[in-house]
Amino acid sequence: MNILFLCSSLESGRDGVGDYTRRLAAALLRQGHQSCIVALHDRHLPTDRMHGTQFDEQQQVNVLRLSSRLSWKDRLEEVASFMLVVDPTWISLQYVAYGFQDKGLPWSLANQIKKITKERNLHIMFHELWLDKPDNFKQELTWRTQKQMIRYSIKKMNPKAVSATIPFNINRLAEIGVKASLIELFGNIPYKPVAKREGLPAAMPDGKLNLLYFGAAPKGEFLHTMVRDLITFCTVTGISIRFTIVCGETAEKQKFISALNSKLAQFGLSIVDVPFATTERLSELMQQCDVGVSRSAPYLFGKSGTAIAMLEHGMPIWVARWNGTDPLYYNFRTELIFDNLRHAANASVNRTFSPHPLLPKIASNFLNHLNATEMIETA
Repeated sequence: MNILFLCSSLESGRDGVGDYTRRLAAALLRQGHQSCIVALHDRHLPTDRMHGTQFDEQQQVNVLRLSSRLSWKDRLEEVASFMLVVDPTWISLQYVAYGFQDKGLPWSLANQIKKITKERNLHIMFHELWLDKPDNFKQELTWRTQKQMIRYSIKKMNPKAVSATIPFNINRLAEIGVKASLIELFGNIPYKPVAKREGLPAAMPDGKLNLLYFGAAPKGEFLHTMVRDLITFCTVTGISIRFTIVCGETAEKQKFISALNSKLAQFGLSIVDVPFATTERLSELMQQCDVGVSRSAPYLFGKSGTAIAMLEHGMPIWVARWNGTDPLYYNFRTELIFDNLRHAANASVNRTFSPHPLLPKIASNFLNHLNATEMIETA
């Protein structure tokens, strides 16, 4: 099969959907298929365009990156020239609204995609839909507009196949009359064994629980609840915490660190602040730290490439927003997913560091979905 992926950006480590697309394209190449990627709205590109290769685990991927500064006319001309060479049988749009427009309302995208695909088979993977829980008038307005826009966009683009990454979004698409298949995520951090596994620290070697937090800093009620639960853990167990925080420099991160220091210093808290880490360094941290912290709401857990990467690395996860009774709708390595930090800490003591990458299986599922669509079309 020959697949051209479309996404918004391909800046490695700076765009989660771009990283996902690159890893999926590379997996398909390793399985003997053809695949390449065009980034249509790359905000990170210092030049107007860049054609070359990117790598995933030594696998080269042919990519074309087009700057968001270019007019759509220029971008469409670049894509047309690229497609004359690669001649794909399928085009797969990796959709995330905010990747194509700052306010999450890329109304013109559907028209541009239609000009690209013409008569070729189009698949859409919805990584995001409309806002799921608006809590003020502005968000309510955005929610209604995004829902209307996605309904219009699907009708305009007329895809042969539609997918989403979690059951929650499958159900929401069904609400607007769109039948979609579930293609779950794989981890966004490939497993890279450290040079000397025997040198890895044992769980809590110095009486500290090593927590790993990766992503946007918690704020508001979530921050308050997390700090409260950490205080309870330290009080009940007598164990202090070493918190490794991998997060860009933001005001929210500084508030997060300040809240941790002010409330947990008495329990011997230490913080390791990592503003940015390569995928290799993140894999090392996932092997060395005891417990990962998920910031996802339970019904969105399967949408977190980072949480899934932790599970692939054999790392217990504390889902800090989970009460233990609401359904997770997720079935991979559930024995490592906990609503209670004490239970996650106990699991880390017997951790075996066994990697279990999901990418090959999910790449096959992706192909099976497209193949099944083709069979229905020709039946």
